Amino acid sequence: MLSPLKRTGRLAPGTRLTTEVHPARWLAALLLAALLVSGVLWWDDQKDADSIDQTFLAGPRGTACVRVVVGNDVSGSMYDVAAARDSALADFLAWAPGNLRDDDELGVVDFAGAAAWSREPALIGDVAGRGATDDVYQGDQTLFTPVLDLIAALPDTSCRTALLLFSDAQFADLPQGEQEGRALVQAAGVHDVLLLVPGQDIDVSVLWSPVYPGSEPQYFDGLDADETGLTLAGVIAGLTGQELERR
Repeated sequence: MLSPLKRTGRLAPGTRLTTEVHPARWLAALLLAALLVSGVLWWDDQKDADSIDQTFLAGPRGTACVRVVVGNDVSGSMYDVAAARDSALADFLAWAPGNLRDDDELGVVDFAGAAAWSREPALIGDVAGRGATDDVYQGDQTLFTPVLDLIAALPDTSCRTALLLFSDAQFADLPQGEQEGRALVQAAGVHDVLLLVPGQDIDVSVLWSPVYPGSEPQYFDGLDADETGLTLAGVIAGLTGQELERR
């Protein structure tokens, strides 16, 4: 099993973040502490994979399918990591069919001042998609609501829907508080929001955590395509409740 903790002490890919409210948040803290301790214990015995194609999902998973939407922030603040992200995403799309189930769905949305599908959510075996329009890049603000509007317009599904945001969360339209933020994502049919930040030196909006306290940023090296791909694989392992292991 791959270690859930890196030497940097950052939360590793695969830690599940949810927009749902838990009655006892101290329990979530205890579970997180257990994950960190587990990572320390496994570090000496396990060798991390170098790339996503060296990994696979192992262990049983529940009966529920997942609808995964990868959200790519294509605003100017993400310019430096765009090439590594796009390379990692191509690797991830090649990895997913062999590791997710046939009834799982996967989609990719580009967003900045607007949002458009670069791969409309479809069953894992369906590689069809269409390019995002130039409208995504219009305007001088990055907006969250258009991403949720696209997801809300999808056909109904019994799958658990997770939104994976590659972003610094510098959204100009964040809700005013946690209750409003939770209502917004629930209205779109989103169960989990995960914020993946491609660099420790990237400034995440100070407004993000108060609105989505259960979706704390996960940092990784966004200039490294392999680490970006492994981040995606680890997040998927967390969503399915499986382990990410090296081949």
